[in-house]
Amino acid sequence: MKKLLFTIALLIPISSLFAQTYDEKISYVRTQFSTIENNIDNYTYKQYIYQPEEDYPPYAYYDFWFDSNGELVKIQESMGEEGYYTERNYYFDDKNLFFYFSSDNEPGEESYEEIDYFITEYRVYFYNGEIFEFLSKYKDESDKRKISDIKNEKVEWEPEQIEAILELSKEAIEYSKLAE
Repeated sequence: MKKLLFTIALLIPISSLFAQTYDEKISYVRTQFSTIENNIDNYTYKQYIYQPEEDYPPYAYYDFWFDSNGELVKIQESMGEEGYYTERNYYFDDKNLFFYFSSDNEPGEESYEEIDYFITEYRVYFYNGEIFEFLSKYKDESDKRKISDIKNEKVEWEPEQIEAILELSKEAIEYSKLAE
C-alpha cells in the first residue's frame, strides 16, 4: 500500500506538468512567437519563388528562417504581386505550430474593379500537436481603427480546417528544401 501511495504521490506532480491552463498555453505560444520574431535577424534566411509558368509573374513567395541547428523556425508565404495574402507558420523547439494568416484585398490605384477594402486575420494556436484556440479579426473600409485595436473573436473550428492547415504547413516545409 505504501508503494502505491508513493507512486501516486510521484505521478501527481508529473501529470500537472502536462495539464496546462488556457492562459499558460497562450503565454507559452506568445513567448515562443516573440522569441522567434525578436531574433529573426540571427536566423539563416532563404527564399523560394513558386512560378509554375515562365511567362507569368510568380504565384507565391516563400521565405524561410532556420536556427543555428538548421531547424525551420518560420515560414512566410505571400501571394499576389502586392502581397495581398500572407501566411506565417512558426515552429517551436518542441515542434508545436503557431499559424497566422492575413488577407488584405485593398485594391491598387490601377484597379478596374470596384472591390471593397477589407483585412482578415486568423490565428490558430496549437499545443502538444492539438489546436486549442482559433481567433479571427475582420476590418472593412468603414472601420477606421487599426487592425491591432480590433478585438479577437473566437472561431469554432472543424477537423477539416485543421487538416488543411497542417497540410499547407507540410507543403511549405517541402518548399523549404528548394529554397536558396
